[in-house]
Amino acid sequence: MKTTLIRGAGLLGGLAVVGFLVAYWLLEQQSPQVVGVGVVGSVLLVLFLWLDREELSEVSQSRAVRYGTGAALSVALAFGVTIAANVLAKRYDKRWDLTSEGRYTLSDHSVSVAKGLAEPVTVLGFFQTGSPEEDSFRDLVEGYTAHTDKLQLKLVDPVQEPLLAQEYAITSSFGTVVLVQGEKRQRLENDFKEEPFTNAILRLSSSKEHTICFTTGHGEREVDDDASAEGIGGMVVKMEGQNYKAKPFVPLKEGAVPADCEVVIVAGPQSELAPQEREMLARHVAEGRHLIVLIDPLVANETAADLSRYGLIVGDDLVLENNPNYQLEGGDPSYIVLDKASMDFHPIVNDMKAIALLRTVRSVRKGPDVEGYNVQELARTSPQSWAETDLSFVTAGVMPSPDEGVDLIGGVPMMAVVEVVDPSVVPVGDMSLPGGGLSLAPAPVDPAAPVDPAAPVVDPAAAPAEPVVEPVAEPVVAATPARGRNPGGRVLVIGDSDFAGNGLLAQGQNQDLLLNAVAWMVDEEDQIASRSSEGASGLLTMTGLQGIVVWLIAVLGAPGLAVALALRSWIQRRSL
Repeated sequence: MKTTLIRGAGLLGGLAVVGFLVAYWLLEQQSPQVVGVGVVGSVLLVLFLWLDREELSEVSQSRAVRYGTGAALSVALAFGVTIAANVLAKRYDKRWDLTSEGRYTLSDHSVSVAKGLAEPVTVLGFFQTGSPEEDSFRDLVEGYTAHTDKLQLKLVDPVQEPLLAQEYAITSSFGTVVLVQGEKRQRLENDFKEEPFTNAILRLSSSKEHTICFTTGHGEREVDDDASAEGIGGMVVKMEGQNYKAKPFVPLKEGAVPADCEVVIVAGPQSELAPQEREMLARHVAEGRHLIVLIDPLVANETAADLSRYGLIVGDDLVLENNPNYQLEGGDPSYIVLDKASMDFHPIVNDMKAIALLRTVRSVRKGPDVEGYNVQELARTSPQSWAETDLSFVTAGVMPSPDEGVDLIGGVPMMAVVEVVDPSVVPVGDMSLPGGGLSLAPAPVDPAAPVDPAAPVVDPAAAPAEPVVEPVAEPVVAATPARGRNPGGRVLVIGDSDFAGNGLLAQGQNQDLLLNAVAWMVDEEDQIASRSSEGASGLLTMTGLQGIVVWLIAVLGAPGLAVALALRSWIQRRSL
C-alpha cells in the first residue's frame, strides 16, 4: 500500500510539472495558481524519488532499463524540443509562404492598405465553428494583423449566437463577413479572398469616392463588357471594387466634361475625337483634373497628333521587339514585354515587380521642352527594338527591318506622363460646333447677310439689344491643388489599349499599370502598389507515370521502409 501511494504521488507530481511547463512556457499563463501547481508537482516528484530510491536503484541495473533509458531520453529530448519550438513560435511569430504563387503572402497593395488604417475596424466573421472557411479566413486576417493593430477579428458561429446573427441579417450557410468602423459597414458574401477583403477595407476607411469617366462614341473599349477580350469591363470592375465610381459619357452630347469627373480615360478610340472634344479634354486638364489616353497604332492619328499640346509626340508607327528575352514564346515582335529594367523611376511603376504585357504598341515620347510642363517617359523597349513607320508591312505580311534616320531604333518609349505646373500654358481653343451645335457664346450677326423673310421681326424698342460676344476661349481657373500638388492636371498617354482589355488584364501586372496611374492622379498613395494575383492556381501537374511513382512511394515505399526498420530492430534485440 505504501509503495502504491509513493508511486501515485510520483506520477501525480510528474503530470503536475509537465502541466506547469506547458501552461507557463507555451500558453504564457503565469497566474499564482499555475505556479502553485508547479511547486506542488515538484515537491511530489522529489518526494517520490527520495522515498523509492532503493527500488529505483535496483530497477536501474536491469537490462530492460538500460535499453529503455536511451529511448526514454530520446522521447524526453523530442518533447523538450517541441515545447521549446512552440514557445519560440508563440513569442516570435513569423510566417513563411513556401507556395510558388505566394498564396499565403499579402500583396504590397494589401499591406499598404493595412498600414494606412487610421481608425480601428472590427471584422465579424460568421462561420460554422471548425469549418474550412473559418480556418481559411482566420489565416487571411492574421496576414493583415501582422502589419496593423487596427483590425480586430471576432469569429461568430451563427448557430451558437443567433441574436448577433439576426442583428447582422446573416442568412448564408457558407459564411458572411461584416467589417464595422463606427457607423459604417461593409459586407462580404461567399468571397473571402484577399482582393475583395482589401477592397472592403478601402471602401470602409476611405473618406471619398472618386469618379472616373470613360469617353464613348469613338469605338472605345466597352465599359460594360467584362466578358469579351475587346472589352474593358474587367478593369472597371476592379476600379469599382475600390473607392472609384466609373461612368461612360459622350463628350459631344454632354457639351463638356462632367464636373464630377476627376479622371477621364480615353480607352482605345478607333475613330477621331472631334476638335471640340479635344478642346473639352484640354479644358479639363487646365482646370486641374486628369486625363489618361490609351491610343493604339493605325487609328485616330489626328487625335494622337493633338497630344502634342501636352508636350508629347505620339508616333504614327508600330513598335517591334527583336530581343527574344522581351518577346512572348513564338517570337511575335508586336508583343512587348516590360519588366522592372524597362521602367523609369516614377510612383506609377516603382512598385511593379513582375512584367507587363502590351500588344501592338505605338511610340509615345517626350517632345520639345515646354515651360510649365514636367514630362517624363515611363517605359522603353530593349536596344534591339524599333518603331516601324512603314506600316504597309502589316497587310503585306513581310517582316520589315529598321531604317536609320527614319525609325526610332533602340529604347523606344511607349508611355509618358505630364504634370502641368502652369495651367495657363495648356492651349485651349474654341469649343463651338459649326452648323448650330455646341456653342459657348451667341453667334455674331453679319449685317451683309440676306434677310430671311420667314424670320421673326424683332422690335428694337421692345427690349434692349444684347451685345454680341465673339466666341473666345474662357479664362482657365486652376483647381485648388491637393497636398502640395501642381495646380494643373496630369496626363498619361500609353501607346496601347490592349493591356487594359479583358484579354490581357490578367497577364503579369497589367491591372496595376492603370490602377496605379489612377491612384497617383487622385492622390490615393496607399493604393499605389502591386496587387494580389488570383490567376495562379498552385496546382501540381504530373503525367500518369509520375502519378503512379508518387503513389507507390507514399502508399507502399514509406510505410514499407518503416516496417522493415522495425523488424530489423526487433531481430537485433532478440539476438542479444
